[in-house]
Amino acid sequence: MVKTPFCQFDLRTGVLCYKCQKMIEEGKYSELDFEVARCLSELENKGYSLIKNMEFLKAYEKSGFLIILMANGSIDRGDLAKLEKEVKTKLRAIRPRYVKMIIKRRTERSIIEQIIQPARLLSLNIAWFPDGSSQYSIKVYPSVKRMYIPKGIVESILKEIFHREVIIEA
Repeated sequence: MVKTPFCQFDLRTGVLCYKCQKMIEEGKYSELDFEVARCLSELENKGYSLIKNMEFLKAYEKSGFLIILMANGSIDRGDLAKLEKEVKTKLRAIRPRYVKMIIKRRTERSIIEQIIQPARLLSLNIAWFPDGSSQYSIKVYPSVKRMYIPKGIVESILKEIFHREVIIEA
């Protein structure tokens, strides 16, 4: 079964129990996370065994672009593209223009590379400021025009994922 932070009973019925409702109210997860987890659970029940050993972590949505963060994935890119298409058709209520499933690996670099594909990452730097804050400075090959998701939306999604300011430079 695909692992999610929500109870299997809640995912089947669409009604949240007290524990899961509390997670949403506290801000750990959102209604979007519940809908995406429910969609993944339904797809697995319909026979998508590809996501059987995967774990749903979080969903991020900005301006119709939906990024789904998964873990423990040993799925090839072609099967992941099919799964993205199925998720897009099942989530009609949100009507995402673009769905991208990201497999969380050990480094931030791998997450960034997956989000900006087909553009290529040139360098990733962390700038530390005297006040204790920091920001990622991401340099992309001049093919930044080839990114499927606009630069500003990528920056805001990465800011949500990493809890740091993000600047993308070409």
